[in-house]
Order: sequence, then C-alpha cells, then structure tokens
Amino acid sequence: MRFRLKPEEGWLSLFLLGLVLSSVAWAIEEANWVEGLSILQWSILGGMFLGLLLARWELRRLFAHLLSLILGTSWLLFLILRFVAPSLGWRDRLEILAARLLHWLRIALGGGVSGDNLVFLIFMAALTWIIGYLSAWFLFRSHSAWPGVVLSGVAISINRYYGSPELNIWLMIYLVSALILLTRVALSEREKEWRRAKVIYPPDSALDFLRDGAIFSLVVLALAWLMPITALDLFRSPDWGGEGLWDKAQHQFSRLFSSLRSYRTSASYAAFGDRLTLHGAVELGSEVVMVVQAPAGRYWRAMAYDEYDGQGWSNTDDEIVDIVPKTEMPREGIDFIREEVTQRITLYQPTGGQLFFAGQPIWTDLPVEARMNTYQLWWVRGGDPTEVIRERVAGISSLTSKVPVGPHRPYLVVSSLSAAREDMLRQATTLPDWIVNYLGAEGFVPMSLRENPSIIYPSWVTSRYLQLPSTLPQRVKELAFELTREHDNIYDKAVALEEYLRQIPYNEDIEPPPPGRDGVDYFLFDSREGYCDYYASAMAVMARAVGIPARIAVGYAGGEYDEELSGFRVRRSNAHTWVEVYFPGYGWIEFEPTAGESPIVRPKPVSEEEAGGEAEGPEGERSDFLERERPEQPEAPPPRAAPRAPWYRVGILWRVLAIFLLASGSVFGFLWWRRMEDLPAAERLFRRMVLYSRLLGLEPQATQTPTEYASLLVEEVPEAKEGAFRLAQLYLQERFSREGLTSLEKMEVYAVWEDLSRAISQRLPARIYQLLGSMADFLRARLEEARRRNGGRFTDLDEG
Repeated sequence: MRFRLKPEEGWLSLFLLGLVLSSVAWAIEEANWVEGLSILQWSILGGMFLGLLLARWELRRLFAHLLSLILGTSWLLFLILRFVAPSLGWRDRLEILAARLLHWLRIALGGGVSGDNLVFLIFMAALTWIIGYLSAWFLFRSHSAWPGVVLSGVAISINRYYGSPELNIWLMIYLVSALILLTRVALSEREKEWRRAKVIYPPDSALDFLRDGAIFSLVVLALAWLMPITALDLFRSPDWGGEGLWDKAQHQFSRLFSSLRSYRTSASYAAFGDRLTLHGAVELGSEVVMVVQAPAGRYWRAMAYDEYDGQGWSNTDDEIVDIVPKTEMPREGIDFIREEVTQRITLYQPTGGQLFFAGQPIWTDLPVEARMNTYQLWWVRGGDPTEVIRERVAGISSLTSKVPVGPHRPYLVVSSLSAAREDMLRQATTLPDWIVNYLGAEGFVPMSLRENPSIIYPSWVTSRYLQLPSTLPQRVKELAFELTREHDNIYDKAVALEEYLRQIPYNEDIEPPPPGRDGVDYFLFDSREGYCDYYASAMAVMARAVGIPARIAVGYAGGEYDEELSGFRVRRSNAHTWVEVYFPGYGWIEFEPTAGESPIVRPKPVSEEEAGGEAEGPEGERSDFLERERPEQPEAPPPRAAPRAPWYRVGILWRVLAIFLLASGSVFGFLWWRRMEDLPAAERLFRRMVLYSRLLGLEPQATQTPTEYASLLVEEVPEAKEGAFRLAQLYLQERFSREGLTSLEKMEVYAVWEDLSRAISQRLPARIYQLLGSMADFLRARLEEARRRNGGRFTDLDEG
C-alpha cells in the first residue's frame, strides 16, 4: 500500500476543484436561507480534502468509504454542535441535538409542519460534505472531473432556481472554474498518453491550454449571458395533469422546512401547489407570465386553500374529475346575481398544466382535470315542504389541462363573477340581536352556534370554512371580535377586518415567523408588516374566528392593460393572495386586505346611485364589478438626484470578476514562471528572448525557425546580432542533438543572454516613446476632426 499525496492531475486541479466547490458553499451562504450557513465552506472543503487523502491512499473502495463515513460524521458533528447551546458542554449539546432530530422526525412521519431550521442546516452540511468528498474521490481516484462538476452544478442551480438573482455571480464563478477544471483534467490525460508514447511536447503547453480554455470559457459565458432565455418546465408531469413528482417534492420540502426564507416567484416555475407556507422574504420578478384578453379583470385564480394549521394553508380537496371541452362544470351552490366573462389566456411561463381563471369556472375549451370537493345539497322548492330537491354540487379549487398549453396554444375559459351590490351582501347575513350580543359578551362563538340555522349557512360551508387550529392564540380571536363588535351583518364585519389590515405596512423583505409561532399571530402582534400571504391569512383566520366562512386564493392580480392586445399583460410581480368570503345566495365574494393594492369597487345601492342622477340597469346588465378603483394621480414631486446604491452593490459582478481574473492571472503567472524555471537552460533563455522581443513588437510566426526569428530580432536590434544567433544555435543543439550541451556551453548560454538582454533592454525606452507618440498623434487627429465637425470650435470655452 503506497501513499503519495500529490495528485497526478497536479495541484492546480485541486485548486480549481476547491474553487468550484467553494462557489457552491458561497452561493448557498449568500442566499441566507437560515442562520449558520457559514459552516458549509468548512464542510464542503473538509469533504474534498478527505476525498483527496483516501483517493491517494490506495485503500479498498468499500473500506475507504466506510472510513470516510466515520470521519465525515465526526467532522459534521463538530461543526453543527458549535451552534447548539454554545454556553453548555459538549455532552449537553449532543443531547439537545438528538432531541431536536427525533422531534423533527416525528413531525415528518406524522405529516405535520416543522419550522426547525437546525435540521435544515444539518441537511445542507451533510449534502455539501457528500458533494465535496465524491468530487475529490472521482477526480483523484477515477481521474474524472465530471461527477464533481455535475453534483456541484445541480446544487448551485437549484439554489439559484429558488434564490435571489444576485446569486448569478456565484454561478458564473462556478461555470468558469468548472470549464477550466475540465480542460486541465483532459489535458492531464493527454499528457499521460504522450509520455507513454514518448511524444515530445512543450513542457509549458499546459499553461497555453489553460489560458486558451479560460478565454474560451469567458467568451461562451458572455454569449450565454447575452442570449435570450426561454423557460423550460423540466419537471412537468408526463400526462400534463395533476401534480408532477417535482411539485410533490417541493410541497413536502416546504412542509418539513417551513421557516426558510423564501424567494417564491424568482424561480421559473409559475404554478401554485396544494400547500402555501408563511415564509420569510420573497423576491418578485418582472417576467411576463401570461396575457389575459378579457373585457376587465381583477384576479386570475389558480388555487384555493381551506385548511389553516398555524404555519400555512393546505388544499384538502381529494376528488379529481375529468371534464371534456366545452362541458358545463359543477357549480358550488345556488348562486345568483352573477355575470359571465369570457377570457382568452396565453401562457408564457411553464405551469405544469395549471390553468388560471377568474371567479367560478363554467367551461373551457380544453380537456381538464378539476380538483374539487362535492356536497349533497337539499332544498325546498317554492316553500312546499313536501317537494324536496336533492342536488349534488361541487366547489372547484383548481383546473389542470390534459394537453399542452403555452404561447402557441392559448385557451378559452368562461367564468361567472358576482355582481352583487353592497346592500345585497349586507342583507344576505344580517345577524339577530341576540347573536350580536352574544358575540360581544363572550368574544368567541362555539362551533354549535356557528352552525345555527339562523345564520343560514349550509352545513357543507361551516364544516370546512370555519376550521381553526386549536393552537391559535386567544389574542387573535379577541382582536377579531373587537374589530367587528359594532356591526350587525357579515359584510360590514368583513369590511372592518379588511380596512384594519390595510393599515399595516407592506414589506416583502421580512423575517419568517420563529419556529413554533403561529404565522397570523406573529404578523398581527410582532412583525406588524408583511406581504399578501400574511394579509390574506390574517383576514381569513379572523373572519373564521367571528363565525364568517372564509378561505384564501392564490394566483395573479390584474396586470397591465394593453390596448393593442385588448387584454392584460400579467407579470410575476402580479403574483397575489387574496380572501374569499362566502355569502349565502351569492357564493364566494373577493376581499382585498393587502396594503398597497387598490380596493375593490362594488356596485352601490340603488338609492345612492339614483341620488347621483344615475339610473340602475337590470340585474343582468354588466356592471363595473370587475374594475379596480383608480387612485388619484399625486402631484409629481420636484426632481432630485437618484439615490446612490451602496458601494458594495455597485458593479459587484464586475468587481468580483476583476478580482477573479486578477487571482487567476497571478496563479497562471506563478505557474508559468515555475514551469519556465524547470526548463533546460538554453530553452528557458531562448523563450525569455522571445518574450522580451514581443515588447518591441516582434511576434513569432508558427512557420519561423529559431534562427529565422533571431534574424528578425537582429533587424530591429543590430547590437544583438552575435548573441541572438548564438543563443538560437545553442537552443537547437540542446533540443535536438543527442549529446546536448556541455558544461562550458551551458555557462556560455548565461553569458550570451546577459549581453543579449542588455541590448534588447536599451531599445525598450525608444519603443515606449514611439508608442506614446503614436497615441498622441491619434488623439491629436481625433481632436482636429472634432474641431472641423464643430466649425472650428471644440468646446464653448473657445468663444471666451
């Protein structure tokens, strides 16, 4: 068993691999998903060095991997335990770590939601260690760089997929380093073949290959950076229906690590799953998601959620029904005062087949799968108790196309939206005095009272849309009752909650709720700021607390109206979450509690409109129920200087790129100088002669012999005639004769180079002066040309 630490691919390969792996760790740390990610640099490099040692130590593979598992686990424990109760001893830390892991495992197996960020940190440390170890093992044992490049690429790509656009810089560093590493390893294999075949090749050819490879890599990346990007949904379900495997994995991941900072819409995936978790900061992009051609628009719904658990919302609909094109879909209850709206929607981002629509869908021109929950409805016709009508109704929460949709295949969907006036909604659920008094006295409505027939809610509504977790803090319920105490109808209660929430500041850059904290409670009483997920969740939860059936819906809000398209251009920044409240006889009615979003404008009561001189049309006439209230345009502020970005954000890409190029140039220069020192004396000094001569503008040609190049130098520097020809002769003798150079001839080489370098150096000042003069002549000519174009004047100062 032999051990030789120096890898066959050279130390440069180890340096490049370390740069590739470090870029992965730096990218994940920069994403700042949780605290403590700085340990990833140590975990991934620790795995790399262990992989190098075991790869160069010729052990059996199975024994080497078992040993790496033991050593790697010990290393990761050391790193992780530094963040667990640092004031305690190591044994206590280990017990706390084991308890938290077991608690997380129970939640994972039990289908619960976990917010323990320590488990995510352990997961990432283990993952990066595995990537570092396997990358080094395959490179230095199997002499293949591809496993490490692929593993690192997958990790950094997924991190960028869900992270901020600022992470692109680490992706660029990774790509440049990976391409140079692949070039170096490929050249190393060729050098082995050349040595076995006894082929003579220049010793510094490796540096030439690496230099050209680095330039090629930068050119390729620059072209790729400038090319337009087409989003591809690589994880689409094969049958275009239902959730794909990737979607399910994302939802499970969100369930197990619910407290991570999130950049929801920065990814290229535009669909919404059956789980919405209350995360931290979000990063909204500006890419166009779809164009909706419709007479007007407010919300384009993708999914509705009915169950709240303190950390987020879930969709519990368990029925999937196939619906053929242009077939009327099941309706949710007997709703009236609704108007039909036709939408032609063109999707420009992959959604896994998920469709968007306004309000309640009626039919579409695609074969779809409808996700729904059906109910048995009983009602009496005409007040005759003997004539009971039985009807099966269904609430559709999402639609998924069974055929491809995209830019070349738009789809039509017809929906119904409520056109109910405010006075109609107030009268729909006016509460008796005794219920209002009870609400004010007790502050909480038990489920039995919330199902009281006097509130006229059907049981299929109260059974699902009044659900609240038992862990909901009491102060959330008390706040809800305090805000709605004085109102005697459900509509005004909902408006009171909506108006209260619209006073809370909007902020997308927030911290996630602490582990174990209820998200709505944290938003209402601690952070007091958030984005649409928090506003909608707070209103729906408080509405349920006072006996109002509510749910939240996700999708997109409005968009930019384009007259040429006769429709709305919807971007990622329009991603939105809103509230829907159920009113008997009118169905689900939208509310907008998010600050910064324009309020919903509903048709006014007849008396108010008549007072304003406007006549009320028939109920079937289309009203402005879809329109947003247009805020008044504020007076334009006086012009002022644009705020300057912090120095560490200005041109960060170019600064890091410059530092990377400077470091790479320094490394290449050092390696080149070291390689030159290893060359034979005559060859080394002849190469220096070529390098010095290039400063005089004498570029060697591929067809020139050493003697011909010496003649070219002599024409420029006559004083170097004797030395140039003699050095070329000694170089040819050393390179191609069997005897090589004698001791005296080697000493002569240094003496010749001393005289030759002095002659060349004496010509350098004249060469520099010549270049400066040429530059001055060029600038002078440009200035004269500018004066001629300006009629003899260069600047306005000439007039003075």
